[in-house]
Amino acid sequence: MSEVTATSSSATAAASQSLRDTAKWLVGGVVATAAGVFAGSSLTAFGSVNPLIDTSRFSAAIIGLLLGFVALAFILGYAVRVLTRESMSFNELLSSEDKDILATKNLLEDRYRYMLPVGVTSLSEYVGEVDKVVKKMQRTNEDLAFIAQAARDASVITADASFLFVRRRFQALILILSWTTPLAILGFGLFAWAANPPKPTPIPPAFSLTIHGSTHR
Repeated sequence: MSEVTATSSSATAAASQSLRDTAKWLVGGVVATAAGVFAGSSLTAFGSVNPLIDTSRFSAAIIGLLLGFVALAFILGYAVRVLTRESMSFNELLSSEDKDILATKNLLEDRYRYMLPVGVTSLSEYVGEVDKVVKKMQRTNEDLAFIAQAARDASVITADASFLFVRRRFQALILILSWTTPLAILGFGLFAWAANPPKPTPIPPAFSLTIHGSTHR
């Protein structure tokens, strides 16, 4: 049983790390995009747009820039949420009021209901039963076996809790990407268009005059 528990914990830890690595890649992409916008030619050209003469282009550039960076801010914020959780204790799982942890706890109670002792319907009740046994002055072999089993169960559940929590936040990140990515493209595209007005076409002269000199022989 201990080998199975260790294998399960390692697998869930590896899966969680894989999601975090993907989130890190997204954070790097956001930073690179922001740096590219600041270092790009569009930002340089934006300085030549006169807000008093070309008000519409100047306003469009500002709106596009704001839309792009708001989208990047959402992506960065949700990606960082994935990276801020590495582990979760059993007590935190049971006592936290965080909506993601509460949803994770409900999922775990359904998934591991088969582990619960007879008459116990929740993880909190399971912990209560374990506390009762631990507080006994004298414990039987059955009590010791129950405590050992509870420790193994807690190890499996907390490992799975960390993975499910990270996966939940990663799924939220993917959902955010579905609308922030088009918004960033639209915003920076609008900015690039507005910051690079077409060069004025030179007006051709009304007539041309060519003077030929006389040829002397």
